[in-house]
Amino acid sequence: MHLFYRPCILIFDSLAGPGHGPVIRALRDYLSEEWKAKKGTERSFGKEVVRGANVKCPQQNNYSDCGIYLLQYVEQFFKVCLSSLKNVLLWPLMSCDNIWQI
Repeated sequence: MHLFYRPCILIFDSLAGPGHGPVIRALRDYLSEEWKAKKGTERSFGKEVVRGANVKCPQQNNYSDCGIYLLQYVEQFFKVCLSSLKNVLLWPLMSCDNIWQI
């Protein structure tokens, strides 16, 4: 069985601001520039290569707890979403909503 992993950019935003399209585009552009600087060749990291998504996650009610939320997101993501190869292969079909059930 041949396994294929598709890279993705996931945005975990505890303040749920406006759309994150510009952030995802900037990260894709950064990846292209890094590739060019390190490898000396051109490579596109467009949406057909690297998907981008906003992850539904718990929201903070102030502007000072972002660090706590970030640590919670990282811990739960690696504990639950990446705990099995099956979950990784099913993304983006899987829902990460249940990772916040502690």
